[in-house]
Amino acid sequence: MTQDCAVGSALEPKPTICAASNRGARTSVLTTVAALALAVALAACRGGAAPAPTQTPAPGPAPTVPTSPARQASPTPVQSQMTLYIWVSSEFAFAAQPDNAALLQGFAEAYPGIRVHVSVKETYGKGGMVDLLAGASRVAPAYLPDLILLDEDSLEQVAALGLVQPVDVLAPSVRGALFANVQAAGSGVPFAMDFPLLVYRTPMTLPLPLTLGAIAESGGRYAFAVGDEDAAVRSLLAQYVGLGGALVDEEGKAALDSRLLARVLEAYRGLADQGVLAPQVLSLDRDEVWDLYRAGGADFAEVWASQVWGHPSALADADLAALPTADGRPIALARVWSWAIVSPTPERQQAAVQFLAWVLQVGPQSAWCEAAHLVPTQAGAWPLAGLSAAHSEFLLGMAQAATPCPSTLRTPAVASALHTALSQVLKGQLAPRQAAEQALNKIRQQ
Repeated sequence: MTQDCAVGSALEPKPTICAASNRGARTSVLTTVAALALAVALAACRGGAAPAPTQTPAPGPAPTVPTSPARQASPTPVQSQMTLYIWVSSEFAFAAQPDNAALLQGFAEAYPGIRVHVSVKETYGKGGMVDLLAGASRVAPAYLPDLILLDEDSLEQVAALGLVQPVDVLAPSVRGALFANVQAAGSGVPFAMDFPLLVYRTPMTLPLPLTLGAIAESGGRYAFAVGDEDAAVRSLLAQYVGLGGALVDEEGKAALDSRLLARVLEAYRGLADQGVLAPQVLSLDRDEVWDLYRAGGADFAEVWASQVWGHPSALADADLAALPTADGRPIALARVWSWAIVSPTPERQQAAVQFLAWVLQVGPQSAWCEAAHLVPTQAGAWPLAGLSAAHSEFLLGMAQAATPCPSTLRTPAVASALHTALSQVLKGQLAPRQAAEQALNKIRQQ
């Protein structure tokens, strides 16, 4: 999926594949038919053939993005007019829709010499963002975007290609207002986040902070997304940390303890044996868990902040809590979306830095995250529109406590081993200790 939106006061033709470009000679790299095909695809990604100039759409129903005088510096305009090419993942598809031009209008007014062109890319697969970036870096580097916005796993793959520029050198103060728990997350600039939490029906008298034992004693039904590998593994690892376990060693490698992992699996098996778990949890993904809760099939459900923010009316008779762990600590292993600069050209890097400084102001960041129903990475963007003050305040506290899941535990091999162990225990195929040892043996062999 590719969508495009261009906003700016200075409209310029988009480059075509046959035209000479001031961004370097491209014909030297297009020496094979395959390279030519890739360049054609990338030209389409960057805008394709030159269209007739269009006027910037007038702001419609989309929210007007306020600026933050406290953080807005006097703009240093780029000397020559240019188009800044931005690729975003599908969570931010709204940014490429003409009806949402107001989300970029503030930047166009502050930097009239820079036209912004946003393209939406699926993250993985043939023709996805990672695939296109990898291909362009080899045979058509002139078609690389200037800025990208994508999740942590994808960004690590792009960084491994050597395409991510050192943002802390180019913009040393850009992380200043971000939550301390995400400031050092990866090689990009953390912009939005999502994390698991618990929603439950009220009124219900429960001891806080919640534990799995307290939920079992409540007599309510509990649901979590066992059928969704990523969601299930994050839930399992939160329980592991709640027992005092360390996820990684000093070198950043997976350092799971079989004894603690077995205790987590025993706790889940206990919920199943007591009939606390909703019977269909083995096949549920995160969306189905939310649907089950809303339909009355569960009293407690592990959902995500994005689901809560996207459906505030469903919280009229509900309360929120951190995932129930053994010690009650608010533990959440977050998913993070970050900005990264790709362009190696100093002038284009300057324009990218200016855009980053603008979009990380409170007003623009709040508007973008609200449109995506993702949680912003700075406290100034609170409260969250549409939520009650109590629910917004709770999410703020969780956002300040949530930490990105270590990359070594997000690899397919590690995630598969842990997910298989959980599924086997809940199905009664393996005892918790046996499943834990088997999973860790697979992880050590990687």
